[in-house]
Amino acid sequence: MRIIASLICITAMVVLCGCNPEDLLYRTGVSMYSSAMKELKTALKNEPLRYIDTNGSAASLRLLQDGLLDFAVVRNDVLNKALEDHQKQGERITYAAVANVADETCYIITREDSDIKTLFDLRGKKVAIGRKDHGTINVAGNILNAHGFKKSLLTPYFVSFKESIQLLQSGEIDALFSIDVFPSKSIKALSEKIPVRLISLDEHAANHLLNYHRGYFIRTIPAGTFVGQDSEIMALKVNSVLMVNQDVPDAVIEKIILALTNYHHNKNNPGVNNSQPQETLHDELLMLSKKEYDLTYHPAAAKLYEEHGIEVKTFEKVTGFKTVVIGQD
Repeated sequence: MRIIASLICITAMVVLCGCNPEDLLYRTGVSMYSSAMKELKTALKNEPLRYIDTNGSAASLRLLQDGLLDFAVVRNDVLNKALEDHQKQGERITYAAVANVADETCYIITREDSDIKTLFDLRGKKVAIGRKDHGTINVAGNILNAHGFKKSLLTPYFVSFKESIQLLQSGEIDALFSIDVFPSKSIKALSEKIPVRLISLDEHAANHLLNYHRGYFIRTIPAGTFVGQDSEIMALKVNSVLMVNQDVPDAVIEKIILALTNYHHNKNNPGVNNSQPQETLHDELLMLSKKEYDLTYHPAAAKLYEEHGIEVKTFEKVTGFKTVVIGQD
């Protein structure tokens, strides 16, 4: 942790120069393996962001809280857990939401010739659940708990998705958990290489997850989505959120939100190289501020959303030991 913090501080000393906020390079913590990072980096390629690889959502959020990052991409379930921990410990929170970045799906995969037919069959098996401190571990653990057993009842492999694919192909592991966008190109490519089976959530366990873990939703994967998948699969949907430290200038936050809306507009309207019309801006902002995700937004973000008729919860900025204020800088 100290090594990571030191490296980020050195980076900040090198890149933070000049007086204009838009001339600064804002330190953005992401997991370079995540699909949310790819989405964000493409959408904000012209914005003043320097991407710093972290071990995942939990690590990024800790660095953001400590002021060692300006932005961070955080999975919503990890965020909710951290907020609960901050409240229990009486800590003042220094970060708030900017926008939803990407909706992702947790895929649970085994070889087609495996005797694993349900999640309950993972007991005693060798299972890749993501790198240590990575958000995939948190999701995998919650799914396993909802199905009535802990990670200790299987042999966990703490490896990246790329490594887990190799281990599954060689037969060194029995199954893997992966979180990716829907539909996943990586899972599709794997299903074209070797026969695989997607494991569905148990309906009762899925209801437990939705009732007790904010930030989780159900994703139905239609039959035929991947090679050899002949039945519908019930999977868990999670989302990643762009969070910001309260000290980042309002103008930068507003610019980033508008850049995200333009990106999504052009993505949904290929071949159109102009700025989105005002009538579609509301719809794009509505997608970035999904109410069901129960987020608390930075005042600059909240102001922009509310200007377009979208009411969201607003973060209370910490201005002193006992004083908070809601509003603009």
